[in-house]
Amino acid sequence: MSRVAKEKCELREKVTANLLAMERSTHFRASQMIGKRLMEVANDAQHILAFWPLSSEPDITDALEKLLGSGKTICLPYIDGNSIIPLAVKDLSTLVRSKIGVYTADPASAEEFAPGSLDLIIIPGLAFSTCGKRLGRGGGYYDRFLTGISSRIYKVAVAFDLQICSFIPIEPHDSSVHSIITESRIHAREQGIKPTSGH
Repeated sequence: MSRVAKEKCELREKVTANLLAMERSTHFRASQMIGKRLMEVANDAQHILAFWPLSSEPDITDALEKLLGSGKTICLPYIDGNSIIPLAVKDLSTLVRSKIGVYTADPASAEEFAPGSLDLIIIPGLAFSTCGKRLGRGGGYYDRFLTGISSRIYKVAVAFDLQICSFIPIEPHDSSVHSIITESRIHAREQGIKPTSGH
């Protein structure tokens, strides 16, 4: 195992332990603040790739329901082999659990959405730096997906304050985000950038 790989494993273990130790009330209040800020960021976007959170992640489900109800296109990632395919969601009550244990649109009925037509990508992760470096869970799905995504498509992560780290070990294939929304603030790598719309 390389030095960077070892550092990633150690950081994943540390942050995961901190997430599991969060009080439910703290998780709830922080998720509400994150969801509110996410709504503000997503206001200018029309076509959004989001994700359905795991129990340890910020609960953004209310925000997703409101965004869908406002007429925006909401997609959720479907894992096909090693690739992410955005599937458009019409009704969040019809989600199914995927083979990797996360909820997504039913691939038997949901429409595939072209990645290049997205305005905004909401990204999960385990740890982030304030300048947008990201540490995922190790599957590499988002790193592979984001490699082929235009830099004009705004990429925002949602995370708790405890997931912001001063140092993120990275490798050449690791992707970064434009900003990270936490319960206390929005950490922006590119100040003033807005999601593009009008597709």
